Amino acid sequence: GNNYADIKIFLQNQRSCAEFKKSLIELSQQQAFTMPRIQPIGEDEEEALLIDDGLQILDNFAQKLFIMRKLYNWQIEQKKHASIALHNFKDLVALADSLIKLLNEFDKEMVPLNKIQNIIPTTLSEYYQEILDFLFEFQKNWLGFLKQEKKLSFVQKRNQLIKQHINDLEHTNTPVIIAGTTGTMAMTRHLIKAISQYQYGYVILPIIDL
Repeated sequence: GNNYADIKIFLQNQRSCAEFKKSLIELSQQQAFTMPRIQPIGEDEEEALLIDDGLQILDNFAQKLFIMRKLYNWQIEQKKHASIALHNFKDLVALADSLIKLLNEFDKEMVPLNKIQNIIPTTLSEYYQEILDFLFEFQKNWLGFLKQEKKLSFVQKRNQLIKQHINDLEHTNTPVIIAGTTGTMAMTRHLIKAISQYQYGYVILPIIDL
């Protein structure tokens, strides 16, 4: 039979991986062969990253609880401003969810949260400046909390695993293929670039309407 076990293929998501495996089986015409290593690289493939590699993901409840506590304490300290008051528990949860999304977006682009000062001008009102001050202080607390728990957020773990795939290219001489992704996240773009420069690397971009 044919042995493709040394070939590594990165595809956009779990569905693409399943369909590709199905196509390989159909093309084999019932001949024995070894399946290549096929892995999803899409940003929403959380279940594919839950592997025992020592990099544990902080669960969503613990993440949200920590952020809600920080937001509540901040609101108590700043309650002289009626405009930032959190009127009920629902408001607190909603704001925590928004902050989690912001953290994920910064992690996806591998940009520290304190760089937000380069996006939002410091000439804004005192209200917005206090929000910036909170974000700067929050990032220190957040990174300290993750270090104390010895865990990573989902996006941080994803970045670490992709970085490991990039490092692995220096110690292999077998084909590596990435297909179907345009690199919507910074670390994915680094992976695409690394594979494109690798001697046995192949990058297959999706059809793009220009």
